[in-house]
Amino acid sequence: MNTNLAAREELLRQESNLLITSGDVTFRDLNKNGRLDIYEDPNRPVAERVEDLLSQMNLAEKAGMLFINGAIVNEDGSLAEQPNGPGHGQIAIQLIKQQKMNHFNLWQIPAATVAAHWHNNLQRYAEQTRL
Repeated sequence: MNTNLAAREELLRQESNLLITSGDVTFRDLNKNGRLDIYEDPNRPVAERVEDLLSQMNLAEKAGMLFINGAIVNEDGSLAEQPNGPGHGQIAIQLIKQQKMNHFNLWQIPAATVAAHWHNNLQRYAEQTRL
């Protein structure tokens, strides 16, 4: 196995609770159905993956894809319900839960490492959503 690929898969194992291996493919079971869906399969063409994902999304999830809002990055990179970070914006987890949004502008970031932690925490939170 390619060393870089092995390292990436090991990192995914450490960060995700949704990893499944099916045959020779390790993937995140994002919809938690225990099988490899087309949109989860990295070996399928992108157009097929997009079409499959869109067919599984409801209207609210599709509408959430159309919006980008500002979100606050907490000083420690957490996704706390009560933000303690600088600047203005909304709380990302509220936007994900209530409006099904998944794209955010970040205007003030305390440090690059904090931004990395925030994004990692956001990805872990997103794993709890329906798809």
